[in-house]
Amino acid sequence: MTLTMSTEDNYFEQMIQYYFTVDDVKNLLQTQHENESKCSGWAKILRLEGTQKFLDKKCHDDAVHAQIWDCYARSKLYAPPNSESLALSYCNQSAFLFHTCKYKECIEDIDRALKITNSNELKFKLLCRKARCLAYLGKEDKYDVFNKAKLLINKSNETYFKRKKFTECLKKVERIFQKFAYKEVDHKVIWSNKSNGELSYSPNQLTTDMKNFYTKKKNKIRHYTENSHRDILYEKESEGLFTSVRVENNAQQGQHLVASRYIQPGELVIVSKPTIAVPSFNKPANFCDHCLGVAWAGIPCSECTHVIYCSDKCKLEAEKLYHDVECNLIDKIVDGNSFYNYLIHLSIRIVTAGVKEFKSIENLKKAVEKIDYNKAQNHSFDDAEFPYSSIVSLLAYACNQVSEEAAAYLAHETCRSVILLAKMKDFLGKNIGFDSIEDFTKNHDAVFIGSLIFRIALITHDYGIKVIEQEGRCPKNAGNACLSPTPCCERGYSINGLARLIHHSCNPNVRSMKTGPGREIWYAVLPIEEGEPLVETYGTAFFELALEHRRPGGRDCGCVACHEEWPPVLTEANTDEVAEFYAYVFRQVLDSCETRAKRHKLVRLIRKFGLVHQRIIEELKSIVEAAYYYYVQPSACISAGVFLMIYVFNKLYGLRMILPHKCRKVDRESSGTL
Repeated sequence: MTLTMSTEDNYFEQMIQYYFTVDDVKNLLQTQHENESKCSGWAKILRLEGTQKFLDKKCHDDAVHAQIWDCYARSKLYAPPNSESLALSYCNQSAFLFHTCKYKECIEDIDRALKITNSNELKFKLLCRKARCLAYLGKEDKYDVFNKAKLLINKSNETYFKRKKFTECLKKVERIFQKFAYKEVDHKVIWSNKSNGELSYSPNQLTTDMKNFYTKKKNKIRHYTENSHRDILYEKESEGLFTSVRVENNAQQGQHLVASRYIQPGELVIVSKPTIAVPSFNKPANFCDHCLGVAWAGIPCSECTHVIYCSDKCKLEAEKLYHDVECNLIDKIVDGNSFYNYLIHLSIRIVTAGVKEFKSIENLKKAVEKIDYNKAQNHSFDDAEFPYSSIVSLLAYACNQVSEEAAAYLAHETCRSVILLAKMKDFLGKNIGFDSIEDFTKNHDAVFIGSLIFRIALITHDYGIKVIEQEGRCPKNAGNACLSPTPCCERGYSINGLARLIHHSCNPNVRSMKTGPGREIWYAVLPIEEGEPLVETYGTAFFELALEHRRPGGRDCGCVACHEEWPPVLTEANTDEVAEFYAYVFRQVLDSCETRAKRHKLVRLIRKFGLVHQRIIEELKSIVEAAYYYYVQPSACISAGVFLMIYVFNKLYGLRMILPHKCRKVDRESSGTL
């Protein structure tokens, strides 16, 4: 079935008449739904489960670490706000973060627990752990934290045995301080002065010594591991969206982006944030609900048991945009585990954010009508009034082929969502009961919101992007790509209003990818002349897949690679030529090393860790540029350069959640788990 923008409202109104008679939708009209409430009992069960795994083995692998982290993170979701249960959850997770050497994140959880708990014993453990973290980070204020812990003992009225235990804990912290209190002189270790077996503290001197030690140690590896690519990303983002490109409009291509200057391959072209994103239903405690970043020290929602954030900033932004509305109905939104549930969740967030952006449903309706009128008249998108960051910019996407089965399922879920919005948050009016079909069909706001959710769900069906891990291992299909039809390995799903301006081609000159924190980038893989359109592949590039298999959704894209039937040059008998090209690239990178020792060091790092860094991109820029103007497409060498550029960018900017595969032996006494 083909759906057009002019028929979606009518189609949805017809579906209302049918789906409101279906049992599960009909039952929603008669019931008042309540979210799963916070529960200290569940939080305790999850904490104990995590602690059992934490103390069970002498050494953990990454799979065990993932289980421990998941238990502690979920315990925070169930713990009531500002309760001792939540403080204990923060404490336990801080022990795990310390165990995996994530000291900054550990301190974040410790500080949150200290603000909540009234237990002096817990405060003491947390302060000792924080002092150890600060010592490992080389921070000067570790002594202040250590003194607070000692002061807490002196003021407490604990039993002899507890005071003895606290004293032993202090001695462990002192040993950590002592470990770093030395100087490096002629490669010999000279320990600080000791008096009666105790440390003689000299904070200023010790801090200076530690800074010198860390500086020397970092300088030895900075040449190979410096993340200068992140500096380039933040610099590009600060410049704005349209420093390298501009928007043009013509009858053949419609609105599209073209280069406003010459762009080198390997150059960042655009850095932006997705319009809206939703997390994976399978991992609610692992990734930030707003930006999809890894929530190592996550902050749970104060009301629901499904949402966690990586920072206070993300929490405030989400509550301002959409979560204050979706919070009370999120149990029903995620009551499923399919691709279509993603689309509905994303659509609800977009519509909710749209109402917030335009201050009312009526104002949003006027904005949508204006966009529809401009599209019907083939007018250009009015960026001055509706910028690309606006929610309604998504409506400029054109709906394509949607199967009848998919449309029916989305309409069914949309009906459920409209009922939940109406009954849970007075979203459609306070004086309407919404207890019958007529309450909805006669309410213009209800029909508009339902039609808009349905319409955006169809758009996200075609243009939404899965946010996946780079080089992730699928737990259901170990060692291979994820084959599950339901969300399994991905972090979530997102859509960007800017992406519609970059059209499809099987011979792309730019490539998009998700990166952290909560960013999407487009980078050049080929030279782009001034005035040349930016194009990327929505499926697979010509050099990787034969013509009959690569067309996205079975559609004829009309690009030069399809028109001239270019062969998949990287899958044919060009292995020697491609291997020679790769060898040449790395030879150029290695030759740029100043000394033989540095060259050998880089070779070892590449072989052992697959290390790549900004230097390889800088070399690739000129190499791909030279190949592009020397060879004629379809070319194995040009395609190999593009393929290698994609590989390097995935290595540098790709999303990865890395849990340590090996760790220290579990210190039961210092773990602090309760």
